[in-house]
Amino acid sequence: MKTKLLAAVLVFAVLLVGTSTAMASSAAPQAMGMDDDMDDEEKVNMTANNTELDDSESEHVGPAGPMGPVGPAEKHREKMMEIREKYRERVEKYKEMKYKYEKAREEYLKIKERGRDLRGKDMETAKRFVHSGIDMGIVYLQRLKIYVETTPRISDESRAEIVEQIDEYISELQGKIDEITAAETPEELREAVKELRKSWKEIRKGIKGIVGQVAVARIETVLDRAELVRERLQDRIDALQEAGYDTTELELILEDYSQKLDLARGRLGLAKEAFKEIKDAENADELFREGNQFMREVHKYLREAFGDIKEFIKELKQYRIKEGKIFFGNATGEVWAKGEGVAKIRGDAIVHVRGNVTLEVTPASAVIKVVGFGNVTTEDDKAIYTGEGNAVIRGKNIEVIINGDFKLYAKGKGSLDLEGKGYYRVKELPQEDMTDEIEFGESVNVTKVTVDFGGE
Repeated sequence: MKTKLLAAVLVFAVLLVGTSTAMASSAAPQAMGMDDDMDDEEKVNMTANNTELDDSESEHVGPAGPMGPVGPAEKHREKMMEIREKYRERVEKYKEMKYKYEKAREEYLKIKERGRDLRGKDMETAKRFVHSGIDMGIVYLQRLKIYVETTPRISDESRAEIVEQIDEYISELQGKIDEITAAETPEELREAVKELRKSWKEIRKGIKGIVGQVAVARIETVLDRAELVRERLQDRIDALQEAGYDTTELELILEDYSQKLDLARGRLGLAKEAFKEIKDAENADELFREGNQFMREVHKYLREAFGDIKEFIKELKQYRIKEGKIFFGNATGEVWAKGEGVAKIRGDAIVHVRGNVTLEVTPASAVIKVVGFGNVTTEDDKAIYTGEGNAVIRGKNIEVIINGDFKLYAKGKGSLDLEGKGYYRVKELPQEDMTDEIEFGESVNVTKVTVDFGGE
């Protein structure tokens, strides 16, 4: 009986520590002697963390780092600072709980080595060990909850569902604390630990799905940044063509880059489907491994695409085109947006539009390239396109109205009105960097926003 109880408690400890290290940088597996037993969750996070577009890879196509934002971006910066502080508090709390857990474990292992039966003080030591493990699991879930609440690209419906799921897990673990505390005999404690193990196995399964979905959302952000770079590369090609250069090699590189992004997005969609099915699936581990494999393929295609950027930059250098020569001199700013609703751009700019939309352009002569769209009409000096496609518009004093599910990138000087829900990034002045993504929509109580870009 004594041996079974000792084993039950220690098995729960192994399960707990394994999952708790999955997303906790403060509890690296190496530091706990778990180098050969790193959980699958950690591997998925590593894939997401390592898939980044370095500044050096976009040196000649525009910066992609955070800036000291202004206007609406200032509110975003303040909000992110509050979130980071809240998360840091959870990190410190996790470190505290981990320390208590390890001390309790040391005390419990001494009992095990002595072969004592769990009575009196030894019983309380065993309870304290299990209790500290549950506390660490709860704090880990609280950290995960903050992470989910603040990660862009998770739909409001999915976010609410995941947060509710985490709250249920926390409540379930808190109930297990009461059961452990109420145990009066080794037999009762062994049974309570047995039930706790069952609960934690199910919670771990749910955590796998949540971690996977968060990782997918993070990669979606990287993909959108990569697509923004694609528009910048296309700008360079268009400018060179107007200057009379042969851009065949650059076009081939850009085509390969675009294909890699499309392949990455396709695999990411498959990973997303796999991770979402995990919660209620019997084959949760298999689905997780499948999703993880898709994520690895996403990473592979993105790294190959970033290699194309370097090749593009190398090829571009021979043309010696000065920055700022093409698009309205030093007044150039940039803005990128993705969303559902209405976007309106006014000013002196070049505008790239993709999506399933109704697109109105004034004057009609500002449209310089169109692919797709099922219906095209003109009214006075206005061109109207309807359907799925992409277009490039350029000119001074232009007005571009987009209604539907869209992505846009604009460079020059002007203003962008956004109404609906989605995300945007802005580089207001040439010497500044693009902001991080800023969300608009009902979830942040900002359904309308005006973004200025470009200036003296």
